[in-house]
Amino acid sequence: MQNLKKYLTNNNFSVFLLSIYPLTLALGSFVSEFLNFSIIFFFLFNVRKNEIVKIINNKIFIFCIIIWFYFIVNLFFSNFFYESFPRAIFFVRFIFLFISIFYLLNKVRYKLFYVIFFWSIFFSFVYIDLLVQYFFNKNLFNQVSPWPGRLSGIMGLNLKIAHLIIGFVPLIAGFFYQKKKFILSLSIFFFTCLMLIIINERSNTIRFLIFTFLFFLFIKNYNLRFKAFFLFSIIFLFFTIVFFSKGQYSLKQRYWIEPFAAFSNKSILDSLKGTVYGAHYFTAIKIFQNYPVLGSGIRTFRIECFKEIYDDKSLYFNNQRCSTHPHQIYFEILSELGIVGFVVFFGLFFLIIFEKIINFFKNRNYQSLSATLYILVVFLPLLPSGSFFVSFGATIFWINFSFMVSNFNE
Repeated sequence: MQNLKKYLTNNNFSVFLLSIYPLTLALGSFVSEFLNFSIIFFFLFNVRKNEIVKIINNKIFIFCIIIWFYFIVNLFFSNFFYESFPRAIFFVRFIFLFISIFYLLNKVRYKLFYVIFFWSIFFSFVYIDLLVQYFFNKNLFNQVSPWPGRLSGIMGLNLKIAHLIIGFVPLIAGFFYQKKKFILSLSIFFFTCLMLIIINERSNTIRFLIFTFLFFLFIKNYNLRFKAFFLFSIIFLFFTIVFFSKGQYSLKQRYWIEPFAAFSNKSILDSLKGTVYGAHYFTAIKIFQNYPVLGSGIRTFRIECFKEIYDDKSLYFNNQRCSTHPHQIYFEILSELGIVGFVVFFGLFFLIIFEKIINFFKNRNYQSLSATLYILVVFLPLLPSGSFFVSFGATIFWINFSFMVSNFNE
């Protein structure tokens, strides 16, 4: 028993837990959730009383509790109480997860290289696997993507590999940039753009391109001419790969022909109405209009959207307007939590983001900057997104949030 306790309090075990995060997310929700609860258990097993007091008094922790408290209050106004109950009550596990990862990061702050090293090895393998699937239609495990023209890599039937990449690779690039490994960091940006383009997932590719642009606005080690040249090289790479691709489900079809056909000779609103995502968006807006103050209740879009009052013949995909969530975080929060929830949720998060950007100009912590910019691109409007409350996306979000609020150079 004494040996077990010694092992569980060892920093090497903390390094191990953090190192396997991308792998567990790739293996599936059950495995990643098991790791989440293991990390929370590890935190509760090791935390001291004086550390608990510091956590309770931390304003970021208080902000997270305020958000959770609103979810609890909103629960009692939900149109479908029992549907909202588990999502509202158990949201607290993500707060514990954030605290636990924050605690681990502080324990391994001088050994973080090993975590980043294992992540780098993992994603190097992911990139090789994706290239094999791109050129031979099957990856190293003989898996075929379930969607023609898109790559799934090691995630098999789940088309989430791009989300996994943009959730961790910016942290890797930010770490190496902080360590003054500039060429390595820039190479990571360049090859990640290449991988995301061939994966053929538009929204996450756009997010990473915007992330890269923002990151280059903040760095000071290169002059404006070099920054412009690097960003131009990425844009040139993008258009070269897209325009020279061929086939029915080619990159050109996804990135150029489909968007151009959807928006040509139409207003943005009319174009959106002709898409499945648009059907979700406009239905969510109508739900918000019916319940503007508190929304219909957390996790209720999937039920509320079936009501006849949301039937809209102007939507081309009216019969497909329903889904598990509206596929856009702003519409999800507005429709399910109302304007009060929208102000509480985004108000508190953007306050923290603003503070961290101000702090960056004082300490020049590129690792924290990478996480902050990731949170920002998650909150980009209009671009399709997963539900904020689903385990896969939420775990990646809170890992980045923990990196964002950790001050490694203090």
